Amino acid sequence: MRTAITRFERVNGALGFADITDEHARRFKASLIADEGLKNATKRKLWGMLGALMSVAVNDRLVEDNPFARVKISLNDDSAAREVLTSNDLAKVFGKLPLEEWWIARIGLYSGARLGEICQLTKGDIQIIDGVACIVIRPDAEAGKSVKTRSSIRKVPIHRQLFADGLLEWVEGRPGDRLFTFDHAAASKRLNRRMRDAGMGEGKVFHSFRHTFKGVARRYMEQEWHDHLTGHAAASVGQTYGDYDLRTLKEKLDLIDFGFDRFTNI
Repeated sequence: MRTAITRFERVNGALGFADITDEHARRFKASLIADEGLKNATKRKLWGMLGALMSVAVNDRLVEDNPFARVKISLNDDSAAREVLTSNDLAKVFGKLPLEEWWIARIGLYSGARLGEICQLTKGDIQIIDGVACIVIRPDAEAGKSVKTRSSIRKVPIHRQLFADGLLEWVEGRPGDRLFTFDHAAASKRLNRRMRDAGMGEGKVFHSFRHTFKGVARRYMEQEWHDHLTGHAAASVGQTYGDYDLRTLKEKLDLIDFGFDRFTNI
């Protein structure tokens, strides 16, 4: 929302709710359409954010109507399919990553976590809960941590490959509290560039680690379990009740094998 507001103000200047007209919405629309650096999904999200904000202003009787409801924006789907990574892809890309990026990708592959969730991890997010070492994904406004949805708040057991890699020792040796020195945006650019340098096509990006995890997880566990691991919304209301047994969750997670590591230190 802050990104959308900042962009709107860059086009139209800072305006009060009551001062925003259809013309301001059209200018904002034109700026989005003209920006070749943004995917259409991002443009739709920015447009929708301001529309939602103005809708709240209408409901709170700060304005009579919503210009973003009258001015329409139509954008086609220009997103490339995010392909899964083969064993050969994984071997190649891990051979090209510097250590900090290697750990980001490693955690992504063996937990299914989103890049933003990984980059905001701190030492305090690696916890022993009920005897199971876990990565705790949670919001914390003071620490600048956020999650995509309520279902994204979760405890993910640490896969046995990450133990073999020495994750706990690496975490303990980090100089500060935060595990990674760059944010989501910087990590995305770096890692996607590394993947291209490893000879992967346009459809293979960092999010492909999450797709790859999800695809392999389907072979070893029911949807309810892998949806919980990846923070996807539950398929039924009943699945939101209670909590998941971490020991059982770890047993299922440890079955996952991508066919290139064989649980040895790399």
